[in-house]
Amino acid sequence: MIGANQSTKVIQTRFFNSNCVLMTEDPHKQQLNFVTLKVAGALSQSELPYGIFDHREFCDQFVRAIIYCVEHYHLQVYGFVIISDQIHLIVSADSDKLAEKIQTLKNLSAEEIISQLGKKSTP
Repeated sequence: MIGANQSTKVIQTRFFNSNCVLMTEDPHKQQLNFVTLKVAGALSQSELPYGIFDHREFCDQFVRAIIYCVEHYHLQVYGFVIISDQIHLIVSADSDKLAEKIQTLKNLSAEEIISQLGKKSTP
């Protein structure tokens, strides 16, 4: 449930849809954000028999994208959970740059996963 001092922001891209819930009451402190990324588009329509993240190589690719964003975009990740077709993260970043950093994370991971899906379907 979202409290009185919390808000929700939706960020949509071609491959992931996400919801961000701002989780702080003090606007002067860096905000913790609960972000849900839901598989969409080409990733959800893949011919895999299970959810995209039921495959270890795709989970590993997403984790590599998280590490890259932490190192190069200063996204702070406090925790995450990867489920079959979605990912939950608790992150913080400069509030005016959060959407940009989440967008980068999603794009990096989606591009690599789609590339790997293409390799999987090639004999």
